[in-house]
Amino acid sequence: MNDDVQKQVFKSFQWRWTIFIALGITLIGMGASVHGLSVLFNFTGIAFMAGGGMLVMAGLIYSLPSSNCLEIKTGGFSYRDGLKTVFCRWEDCGEFSTWRQNILGMTASELVTFNTKAPVSSSNTNLKTTGKNGVLPGTYGMDADELVAKLNQVRAQYVSSHPVQAAAV
Repeated sequence: MNDDVQKQVFKSFQWRWTIFIALGITLIGMGASVHGLSVLFNFTGIAFMAGGGMLVMAGLIYSLPSSNCLEIKTGGFSYRDGLKTVFCRWEDCGEFSTWRQNILGMTASELVTFNTKAPVSSSNTNLKTTGKNGVLPGTYGMDADELVAKLNQVRAQYVSSHPVQAAAV
């Protein structure tokens, strides 16, 4: 793989954050109605409205497509989940695989997992659940198997062209 390869960017909408927006709007409405009942409920109403406002803001920030993206570059990949960006070099990560959680015989969720030399903060949970210490927060609008194939292809091309830097993970 040439070092001048264009980076690939995949963005996705994270629908789970719309739950925060809906809950926030509900709290704002409850706070407004409680606030008008009596002087005794003024503080409670203000607290509900403030909490609802924070939930709405968090939901809006995290549901933006630019807040949830994957960038595949020549030297590695990075993913952003809200305000947190994680970068992993190809030589520091192992093969990618798909992990599926089945409930009642149906696939409930699919994750793209991998092992990395520099695990992220949630790696203990990842190890117990998936057996790998790295997991992508989404599939970025693709099928999990399709994303795994793409990541493994780019990683394999990098490792074959940089054999000295790449070590087994």
